[in-house]
Amino acid sequence: MTEKGFTMVELLIIMIILGVIAAVGTVSLSSSTSNYIVTTATEQLLQELRTTRSEALARNETMEFALDGDTYVIRDSGGNIIKNRIILGWRVGDVNLTFQNLGGASRVLFTNRGLVGNPAGNPIIVVSRGGTTREVHIQRNTGYMQVVVP
Repeated sequence: MTEKGFTMVELLIIMIILGVIAAVGTVSLSSSTSNYIVTTATEQLLQELRTTRSEALARNETMEFALDGDTYVIRDSGGNIIKNRIILGWRVGDVNLTFQNLGGASRVLFTNRGLVGNPAGNPIIVVSRGGTTREVHIQRNTGYMQVVVP
């Protein structure tokens, strides 16, 4: 008479295989989540930088895009706040922002001609979370902006 069922060794092997599959799936899901958050925050950042530049051209004055804690602000040359809000994913600990080539400032100025008004080189804003990174490059002499995946 033959008994039906699995041996303890077979069950143990199945449990190990399921554990490996679950671990790989968790890492993949975490990476996808980071990628989504960084990509969304970067696209929103790019849109708001373009809005700031457009406002500078439309108003014929220098406009400022600056970080203020967990929010960003767009100010006119008189310091009046035009826009102030939290960008998706920009909560403390969600994404890291690093401003480069801005002489230590965490703001970007656009002149009334749409050019970068900061005294340093071409600004780069790095958006990162975990191992996922995107960069927004702004050409100083043209105001042209693009997202770069390093």
